[in-house]
Amino acid sequence: MNDQVISVYPNPVKDKFTIYDLRSTIDRIEIYNPLGQLVQHSPLFWRVAGSEAVDVSMLSPGIYFVRLVGEREQWVGKFIKE
Repeated sequence: MNDQVISVYPNPVKDKFTIYDLRSTIDRIEIYNPLGQLVQHSPLFWRVAGSEAVDVSMLSPGIYFVRLVGEREQWVGKFIKE
């Protein structure tokens, strides 16, 4: 996956961000802290149809990495939690 296909908005985020997937290929969303520890995950039992809102309100402020996993590809990006 590349940033021309999937975008995360807004960044920085307060409570929720939205993943826009134009090809509907995301199976799982994982969020990691800067130490590489998995802090939140969301298995998707259906294909994302257009967009998916991700609630990160329980996370502490800081920098995080989001990993989007599909059948044959993945995309990793960074976001800031306010």
